Amino acid sequence: MLQQATELTFRAIIKAFWNADQKTHSISTLQKHTRRITPQLNELFPTESSSDQQLLQLLDSSYLEANIN
Repeated sequence: MLQQATELTFRAIIKAFWNADQKTHSISTLQKHTRRITPQLNELFPTESSSDQQLLQLLDSSYLEANIN
């Protein structure tokens, strides 16, 4: 549920600011689109270290794999 809540929050921000809908489940991809307008939100999932990147990838992949099965 954490992945979905985060994804929908990022997608809502993109929709509100740019009236666009990003068709992706990837939080890291969505972060790229919101980095300038909501830097505080992007700090919830930092990507500075490789450990941070791995955790974000784990969150994304666990969500996608759960929906496939």
